[in-house]
Amino acid sequence: ISVESMPVGLVTINKMIYIGCMNFRLHCYHLKGKKMYTLVMPSPILTMKEFSWEATGT
Repeated sequence: ISVESMPVGLVTINKMIYIGCMNFRLHCYHLKGKKMYTLVMPSPILTMKEFSWEATGT
């Protein structure tokens, strides 16, 4: 996996790798290395952390 600018953070969730870069982009790759998608964020990515949330039935 190669990205076009310096990575800010890397998070793995399930079988996906999320890489936030200094050029406002969030790249998503499968663990096998295939690029799934890229999101352009409206502001700089400063840090990354996995956040898990389970919805309750209330």
